[in-house]
Amino acid sequence: MQQESEEYVRGLREDHARFSRVMLMIGRDARRLVDEPEAVLPLFAEAVDYVVSFQNVYHHPREEIMFAKLAEKSETLVEAAATLSREHRATDKAGEELLATMGRISAAPTHRRDREQLARRLGKFARSMRTHIAQEEELLYSQVWAELAPEDWDDLAENAVAVDPLEGSQEGHYPLLTRYVNEGRTHSSVSIDSGPLGQVLESGLKRVSAFSDQIGLINKTLRQHQREAWALSRKSLRAMPVIPMLQPETSLRVSSESAAEFGRAYTRWLREWSEVFGGRHE
Repeated sequence: MQQESEEYVRGLREDHARFSRVMLMIGRDARRLVDEPEAVLPLFAEAVDYVVSFQNVYHHPREEIMFAKLAEKSETLVEAAATLSREHRATDKAGEELLATMGRISAAPTHRRDREQLARRLGKFARSMRTHIAQEEELLYSQVWAELAPEDWDDLAENAVAVDPLEGSQEGHYPLLTRYVNEGRTHSSVSIDSGPLGQVLESGLKRVSAFSDQIGLINKTLRQHQREAWALSRKSLRAMPVIPMLQPETSLRVSSESAAEFGRAYTRWLREWSEVFGGRHE
């Protein structure tokens, strides 16, 4: 029975880990939609579709059953369970609306203000979902071992675990998102006891995993910024006259435009590094 309960909760928490990483990416890069929609829109579309098609269809129903059992066992958890269930429905609606908006933007040229509005909505979506996950872990997941009885876990075990599409081939339904989530990911097959010692070990492993994820994020951000800087440099060199002094007006215009592009990129890079090291990913 202990193994079944651990597997059930571990499956949900592994979903949370992948989901949080997806939200981290959206929150960090949402503003890129304004000036670089072609670079990030395909990945964002896959990310939101994943939320709607997997999380809301498979992950949330498994949570709902567990939350309902917790609410039956403890009156103090009734309100939290109801609130989190309402947020599941709100997420489903918000995700569908975001998918429709991204589909319109992909199908036809849009004004900058439309992309700015979409970037704000995506950022808000990412923040709300990460807050939602944290509340689930703090308010309800932490109570399952104390509140649920063996017969409750027997009932929960009857719910089949869906195969997460991000665990499949990169040629599957979410190739861009699968590549992003799996890049630098660490795996653990260790079965951790649910008692005090297990909780201490799990806490330590979480810190190690978080550190590993941060190193991976640092490397990824560094590579991304290096590629962008090199691309901007090449663009500037291609546009510059062979002999700049013979075409001063053109040279001045190219220099000015390049400086402006580098300035915008530099501002974004500073914000992204601040988010990487400061933990503010929205």
